[in-house]
Amino acid sequence: MNKVLEEILSTGYTSTPEGQAIKVHGNIDQRKCIILTHLIQKFKPIISLEIGLAYGVSAIAICDALPKTAHSRHFIIDPHQNIKPVWGGIGLYNLNRAGFRNLIEFYEQPSYRMLPLLDSKHIKIDFAFIDGWHTFDYTLVDFFYIDKMLKVGGTVVFDDADWPAVRNVCRFIATNLEYSVYNLPDEFETDKEPALQHHSKFYLHTIVDSLSKLLYSFRGSENKTSIISKDNRLGLRGNFIIFKKEGEDKRKWNHFIPF
Repeated sequence: MNKVLEEILSTGYTSTPEGQAIKVHGNIDQRKCIILTHLIQKFKPIISLEIGLAYGVSAIAICDALPKTAHSRHFIIDPHQNIKPVWGGIGLYNLNRAGFRNLIEFYEQPSYRMLPLLDSKHIKIDFAFIDGWHTFDYTLVDFFYIDKMLKVGGTVVFDDADWPAVRNVCRFIATNLEYSVYNLPDEFETDKEPALQHHSKFYLHTIVDSLSKLLYSFRGSENKTSIISKDNRLGLRGNFIIFKKEGEDKRKWNHFIPF
């Protein structure tokens, strides 16, 4: 593991460009860093993309695992990276310290503006990590453009996938698109969230979702299959969901499966 990443994860603190030590928050933990490393080592992407930089924890994990070829590249989009007191440039600073400045292309623009520009340049990617603005519309727009750029066989990872908005995007993907849920090997399957609040939050979301589907069933808005298709039947578990792109989009113009 990269020394800068190891330092942040072991201490819970990071240095700022001004030389201060501050406590990190909102970053992925060591287990998720290891999962990202596993995915990159397994699927061997060359071009990757990330929505959200923050302190650079996930970016360092991805860059550390990426094959180091002449074509390797990690695109990062974060409109708030250099804003104080939000992230204050710490993510970019940590990537510099970790030795990955020449591996990345950073864009300080909203993802809904930057992703279409990258797509218009016909950039293709092998791997994507979505950890940006967690509303349904923003998450779906992020995925929409990433899907256009992602090669068949590529993978896309959603963090905080137990949040209702993010989970609904995952349901849409699992029910409507040419993606499969990638199941981690047994040694990684400890996604019984370590924090009690994650347990409670996940099951509360499941209950609310089930009640919502039941109410819709009385109104005849969803077919019987979609009502009984619980998250576990779709393979959607925990807050770190991984999809593999199995094929190009072959839907008809009016295709829709309730999710």
